[in-house]
Amino acid sequence: MVVTLVYLAIQVRQNNSQLRESAAATRAATYQNAMDLIAEINLEIAKSPELAKFHGISREDFDTLSEVERTQCTSLHLNAMRAQHHIFLQYRAGLIDEASWRSHANGIRVVLSRSGPRFLYESWKASFSPGFVAEVDRLLEPPGPTEPAA
Repeated sequence: MVVTLVYLAIQVRQNNSQLRESAAATRAATYQNAMDLIAEINLEIAKSPELAKFHGISREDFDTLSEVERTQCTSLHLNAMRAQHHIFLQYRAGLIDEASWRSHANGIRVVLSRSGPRFLYESWKASFSPGFVAEVDRLLEPPGPTEPAA
C-alpha cells in the first residue's frame, strides 16, 4: 500500500512537470509566431522597392496613395498591430516579461507617432481589446511636464 502511494506521488509529480514544460513550450511558440509575423511584414517591405516606397509615403501622407496602395498598407499595418495586440495579451497573462513588453510598446509608440499609421490605428481601434486600446492610448499621450531642476 505504501509503495503504491509513493509510486502514485512520483507519477503525479512527473505529470505536473511535463504539463509545465508543455505549457512553457506552447507560450514560447505562440510568442515566436507573433514575432515571425512582424519579421515577415518587415521582410516583405524590405524586399520590395515599390512596397518600401509607398510604405514610407503612407507613414506621413497616406491620402496620396492609390486605392490599391492604401489597401496594401492598411493590411500591413493592421497585421503588425494584431501581432502587437497578441504580444500585449501574452504580457497581461504573465507569459512574457515586462522588459519584453516595454520593447514592443516603444515600437508601437514610434510607429504610431506617424500620421498614417496613427490614422489607421484610430480607424480600427474598436477591433482590439479594451485593455490594449487603453495601453496604446496611454503610450501615445504626450509626456507630462518634468520637474524643474533644483
